[in-house]
Amino acid sequence: MAFGLDVATLNFVFSLVVFLLGMWVWKKGKIMTPLYIGIAFLLFALTHLMGILEYALPDMAAMAVRLVGYVLVLFSLYKMMKK
Repeated sequence: MAFGLDVATLNFVFSLVVFLLGMWVWKKGKIMTPLYIGIAFLLFALTHLMGILEYALPDMAAMAVRLVGYVLVLFSLYKMMKK
């Protein structure tokens, strides 16, 4: 890939950007939805980082971390829909 970046590194960086943006929006408006989505993407970033560092996380543990992230996103969208 160009510039020596691989897919896992790009996913890690973009996940961190979404996390930071979610924290920023939450801090500005105290709206919980961006905070939940940001935390979900932080969980995704952690699993990408473990892959980059070649940390052998068991498949079930990685799936569990990602599942919590997806549930947070679904919960956030549900909360927005209920408003």
